[in-house]
Amino acid sequence: MLASGGLSAAGYGVHAFAKMRKVLRGEFDYDAAIAADKYVHPDGRKHYATTNAGEYWAEGVQWWFFSNYGECFAGGVKVETPEEFAAYDPKLNELISRVFTTHRIPMDVFHARRIRPVTCGPS
Repeated sequence: MLASGGLSAAGYGVHAFAKMRKVLRGEFDYDAAIAADKYVHPDGRKHYATTNAGEYWAEGVQWWFFSNYGECFAGGVKVETPEEFAAYDPKLNELISRVFTTHRIPMDVFHARRIRPVTCGPS
């Protein structure tokens, strides 16, 4: 079942849970990530993570839990797995690692399913 915007029900649950955790413990530099042109597609479109600090945190948490769609960002960088996310945004990844102790939520049936797999090339 897909929630609004095409996000799976499980993905939406992870996304909403991530926002709640951000309110409780978030302390990150969204502005620095945006200034570094993170989360921009090769064609210049901005990913949803650039919307605001809450969405930046929530989208990062979804990649942390391997429950987000794969994306190609400028420079041909693919972010789909927790390891790719850690390499792409190490500061946010490090903060998330202080909040969550595992990359798996047992009830997340979409974990590592690669519903929309991507292959990125140089841009």
